Amino acid sequence: MIKKGTFLHIHKIIASEISTRDSDVYNGGGTNLTDKPQRILDLAKNAFVHLVTDGAALIHGLCVHPNTIIEFISSSCGFFMEDHSNKFMFVNSA
Repeated sequence: MIKKGTFLHIHKIIASEISTRDSDVYNGGGTNLTDKPQRILDLAKNAFVHLVTDGAALIHGLCVHPNTIIEFISSSCGFFMEDHSNKFMFVNSA
């Protein structure tokens, strides 16, 4: 629980500002970008995170912490799994 009067830092990050956009949510393909959004999502261990996805990203699973918002700005934006990932797309942090 957060104490009353505690200063909270909110990180709002636009996905295209931290990674390449060479994936397509409808046709697949592209570069696996799991490490870049995961580094941003890990900021939620100590702050609030608002990740705005403005494109498609090929991943092999992400760990989502409390205090996280993931926003998709259109139907052509989002995450899709790399073939044979053998993982869940999203898991809650422990």
